[in-house]
Amino acid sequence: MSAETEVNLVSERVVRILADVLNIALDEIHPGSRMLYDLGASSIYITELVAVFQRRFRIELTYIEVERCETVAELVSLVETRAKAIQDP
Repeated sequence: MSAETEVNLVSERVVRILADVLNIALDEIHPGSRMLYDLGASSIYITELVAVFQRRFRIELTYIEVERCETVAELVSLVETRAKAIQDP
């Protein structure tokens, strides 16, 4: 699988998780969507997102790392980096 395909798969999974946890439509989520202001990802949702990302990607994330992601693109990048680190120790 190419690196670009892996990135797209991670991005799709992150967007689906956001849609599920935040209870919003997939077509409302874009790379530039702001986590809090556009998607409504308050602190309670961030806590749940951390748990879901850790479980589904088998990665370690902290609340603060996810909270610092202002956009969906930043969150995808964080998850991709952590997932890649596990694959390429």
